[in-house]
Amino acid sequence: MRLASIFALGALLITAHAVFGADGPMTLKDIAVYALQNNPRLKAASIDVTSEGESVQIAEGERRLRLDAQMAATRSRYDSPLSPISGKPGPGASFPDFSNPVYDAGLSFSLPIYRGGRLERNVAVAHLRQSAARDSLSTSREDLLFNIASLYFKILQLEKMKSSAEAAVSQMEAHHKDVVSFHQSGSLPKLDVLKSEVELARARHNVSVVSNSAENAMEALKSLMGIEDVSARIELAKYQATIFPFPSEDESIKGALSKRSELSSARTRIKIFEERALIAGGKRLPIVTLTGDYGGRSADDMRLNENWSASLRMSVPILDGGTIAHESAKETMEMEKAKVEERALRINITREVKEARLGVDLSEKRIEMLTPAVTAAAEALRVEQLRFGAGQGSSTDVTDAAVSTLRVENDHSQAVYDRDASLVALARAMGELSNSLEISK
Repeated sequence: MRLASIFALGALLITAHAVFGADGPMTLKDIAVYALQNNPRLKAASIDVTSEGESVQIAEGERRLRLDAQMAATRSRYDSPLSPISGKPGPGASFPDFSNPVYDAGLSFSLPIYRGGRLERNVAVAHLRQSAARDSLSTSREDLLFNIASLYFKILQLEKMKSSAEAAVSQMEAHHKDVVSFHQSGSLPKLDVLKSEVELARARHNVSVVSNSAENAMEALKSLMGIEDVSARIELAKYQATIFPFPSEDESIKGALSKRSELSSARTRIKIFEERALIAGGKRLPIVTLTGDYGGRSADDMRLNENWSASLRMSVPILDGGTIAHESAKETMEMEKAKVEERALRINITREVKEARLGVDLSEKRIEMLTPAVTAAAEALRVEQLRFGAGQGSSTDVTDAAVSTLRVENDHSQAVYDRDASLVALARAMGELSNSLEISK
């Protein structure tokens, strides 16, 4: 199947001052690149990736040796010993010195030996969460590009509709003058003048509505680009489609299921909950920790009375009120839920690809049918104007032909927009939008 591609460049559409002092119009790629650099939500998603990277370091750090330094100065009601009492009381036994205040200084360490595999799995979960954050950033990026492209094409459509509406106003103004002239000569009744005035007012109102819609679309585009200056103007380059062979539907779906970042993120979530279920189950296993400290106490003379200790500690949960079992069951249910969501996402992606391809096909056929209709409508309007000028046609025939011409031109513009938007949707559905825009990830 041969379809229209996207993102080719053409001549200018809008002749306004370009934003940021650019010399020429901004192409769709120019706009997309600027948005990727300045969109606030995309920046926030990028920060999330960095934040999850810090979570990885935290999880890694929990597996390593911890060393702490302590210092204290203590004053008590009674004097305190500067060293522990050792040996048996009796002749020759030494008795420690006492002092008040007492100064303590030392180092302590703690090294986790075994925690039921939870430390290793916490690291794995942290890495998975960072991967999910990257996928989320990629999804946000593709969504932004999709919205940018859709607005870009919508603005071009509205500008085309505005040109058609302004041409209709010019035609209705010229026709109204002829009707007034014929009425003044007695050839037409006052009713025809009133009807032409109504049609002229409707045509002018249509220009106002389309212009307002174009302005709103432009403001939405500026918002997505991260432009805060409300007075900034953007000059757009017109889009001109080219033709190229597109993959088959099966290949398109297969490619989408392998490239969509949302699907990758959903699969990562399943792995996270698998690890969390194992972490919860690991709480039933012993905890083994090596701890120790070295330091001493001194009086005002600052002579340190050294001491040290080391211990290998193990704790085993006996009764926990069922919390471990319930936590493990909860994580397992979350994992099953994530699997269901992943399946639903695969179904939705398949539907998106099929709908986008169908949209492209239908809009191409509409364009093919409407293109000659636009020419025919313009010719019919020209004939009706000549007939009216020769006194053979009615004013209503002219206005009807003008309305019909505007309608078919707008239908053609809508079909072109639908074609371009469907192509963007197809590229988005296949996870190829960045490549289609020739923007590196």
